[in-house]
Amino acid sequence: MMNDTTGLKPWRFFALTFGWTWGWWLLAVVLGFSFESLPGTILMALGGIGPTVGALVLLWPLRDRPLWRSYWRRAIDVRRIPGAWYAVIFLFTPLLTLTALGIDALLNGASYFNFESVWLAGPGAVISSALLTLFFGPVPEELGWRGYALSPLQKRHGPLRASLILGVLWSAWHLPLFLLPGAYQYEMGLGTLTSWRYFLSIIPEAIFITWVFNHTERSTLAAILFHFVTNFNPVESLFVLSDAASWYQLALRCALALVISMRWGAEMSTSD
Repeated sequence: MMNDTTGLKPWRFFALTFGWTWGWWLLAVVLGFSFESLPGTILMALGGIGPTVGALVLLWPLRDRPLWRSYWRRAIDVRRIPGAWYAVIFLFTPLLTLTALGIDALLNGASYFNFESVWLAGPGAVISSALLTLFFGPVPEELGWRGYALSPLQKRHGPLRASLILGVLWSAWHLPLFLLPGAYQYEMGLGTLTSWRYFLSIIPEAIFITWVFNHTERSTLAAILFHFVTNFNPVESLFVLSDAASWYQLALRCALALVISMRWGAEMSTSD
């Protein structure tokens, strides 16, 4: 079980990742750059690759060819993911969001179609937006969070504690973006209820990704795709979620995370 974790240092990885990312992002804040500006975009992108940088910096000195092969194979091998788990990856979050919208419609009569959705702008806009979403988050983050850190954390703490540790740190990692004008998080306002909802939502997300990761032969690709669908959720693009619907969505995420956690043996078992 997870026999390629020897020599991996998750806490050193977290220190390197936070140092690299926060250094670039806080530099953008101090210099007064906005995410809409070219320098701000560059600094934000440099910070965003922090998890990958942390992983590669720690893997390189090991000179362990089987470990390197395993690391990259888990990131690109589509065969590690059974067909049923592709369905989970691509449908789990959209169905959860649709349920939250349905609850909101039933209780409050609220449901609004988003006429400015990228899905209405044509295939070119959808593809370019999807690629930006993929490479400005899921790929560089998951090559570190799940590609490097999750397996050694699970080996020492088990799936649930590892997910909670990683979820809290992953959530905190985004903190400087609340200070960077133009960033999605900046619009929420640090310390607001919306920002707390954002921070809390990442913790059940970490549990979901561990669940998928452990049932796909520790596929980093599965983690990338699940993260991508969360960020590029077609339901959230097509509908304007009310504040109430967003809270229903968080409640559903927490409830499902609890269900998965309670069924740990059957649903969260680790695999080689």
